[in-house]
Amino acid sequence: MPPKKKLSTEEVATLEQWVKMGAPDPRSATGAVAKKQKGLSIEDGKTFWSYIPAEKNCAARGEGRRVAARKY
Repeated sequence: MPPKKKLSTEEVATLEQWVKMGAPDPRSATGAVAKKQKGLSIEDGKTFWSYIPAEKNCAARGEGRRVAARKY
């Protein structure tokens, strides 16, 4: 929650300096740490069945049984 009173000039200057540094995570010794990827990559996500337009999707053409039989 935001504070009920205005930040002091010193606190604002500290925050501005932290942002200029790239806002590193103060909880880690080295600053900001890259997160491990979870889920699909962007390229894999572009080919995921729910993102294929309906006219290209086999289920939209009545070919759902053939797609359901396919093993991924």
